Amino acid sequence: DTVLLAFNYQAPNAEIGLRQLIKQIYQELQPGPETDTLFWRLDVTDAATAFLNGGLRFIDGANRLCYLCEVMQGNCWNDPDFSVFCLITDQADFIPSAAIRAGLSEDALERLKHAETDLEAVHRSKAVAAARQLIERFQLS
Repeated sequence: DTVLLAFNYQAPNAEIGLRQLIKQIYQELQPGPETDTLFWRLDVTDAATAFLNGGLRFIDGANRLCYLCEVMQGNCWNDPDFSVFCLITDQADFIPSAAIRAGLSEDALERLKHAETDLEAVHRSKAVAAARQLIERFQLS
């Protein structure tokens, strides 16, 4: 109880820290797969919502949702919703990280931007539908 009272709710990223704290409390009070599944479902719906609202870049959102599926289910290619994001992740594996991008020329950055735009154009409608379906499947009632 004193940990919650001492928590700085005004801090940057306080929501993330608070969720981690609540997850830790849950795991201490009720350890096991039920708690892990509960927080996984929250993570999936948060990532899908951020993807839809533009809180995550298209490829970053796909990477996050594919990762979350792999954490819980292992093979995501048989899941019609998660497989959309894993396909995007697979097709975007040539796109370098931000650290590597910092050293690229303007011309190379422009080519990457076009490649990302093309990839998004191909997959956006299916990804939006899949994100909505994930929210519907995993939201807590």
